[in-house]
Amino acid sequence: MNRRLAIFLVAALSISGLASAADRDDRVTAVVVNMTAGGPLDVASRIVAEKLRALLGQPVVVINKVGVSGNVGANEVAKSAPDGLTVLFTTDAPVAINPLIFASVPFKTEDLKPVALIGSVQSAVSVNAGSGMQRLGDLVKQGKAGPMTFSSSGMGSPAHVGSAMLAQSTGIQVIHVPYKGGGPAALALEAGEVNAGVLATPGIRAFVKDGRIRPLAITSARRSSLFPDVATTAELGYPDIQADLLFLAMVPPKTPPATVAKLEAAITAALADASVKDRLSGLGIDASGPSNAAAAASALELLRARLAKIVKQADIKVE
Repeated sequence: MNRRLAIFLVAALSISGLASAADRDDRVTAVVVNMTAGGPLDVASRIVAEKLRALLGQPVVVINKVGVSGNVGANEVAKSAPDGLTVLFTTDAPVAINPLIFASVPFKTEDLKPVALIGSVQSAVSVNAGSGMQRLGDLVKQGKAGPMTFSSSGMGSPAHVGSAMLAQSTGIQVIHVPYKGGGPAALALEAGEVNAGVLATPGIRAFVKDGRIRPLAITSARRSSLFPDVATTAELGYPDIQADLLFLAMVPPKTPPATVAKLEAAITAALADASVKDRLSGLGIDASGPSNAAAAASALELLRARLAKIVKQADIKVE
């Protein structure tokens, strides 16, 4: 048994049940969420943090540090003391997309180490319900005939990269129209200001339910729990279009292995809890896969390699 596995098993055993009174720790663990309050990442973070309080036997507070596409919160954790008391809950954008597109990022990718994969959120190629487009093939046909406008939550956002991915795989012509957040991007599509968008499924759920936005395809290898009747891009002949958004827990790289293992075991245990999993699934967050540090690091590495090609070909840059 290697040393890392041994450390992880000891940590897992130490939190296998609720912490006893003797095990209680008065120190506070700060979960820094680098996206806006009320969004999918923020809500997921609070669900997991609630469970972590019992598993770790200490206070856990959620703090939103928002700005520059997640860079502000990520930088704060990257520069924090490596003691396990400051943990970043982030989307993959600050550590997978931003270093590729920003002229300057205040931290290096190696300044943050994956602890766990919290889950993933799917996106959907979507159109206004009154557009007349019923299938992905309709959008591809229209997009090859002339440029189509696609909304996103901002320059270099996952929705922006997703539309570039769609364009590169299908040959359609895309004009990117950035908005200030996922909500405004969905509202623009609902209002008919743009032709389409590759938008996160939780953000369009209410519009789809009301019949104002139509999802044409889920940009993933698997169908969405929110829209189970909508085929995936893989099923429709475009397996390279995968725009799942990862939610990750990360800490400074010099955090002691035993401390990382304890956090990893606690988060993994929280995500294995049926009530936590059900609550996340209800939000459109898939936490069914492997959630440990190895799974997080592997998923992030694969994503970085894939996105690098897409960003380079689309020449996406944020000054």
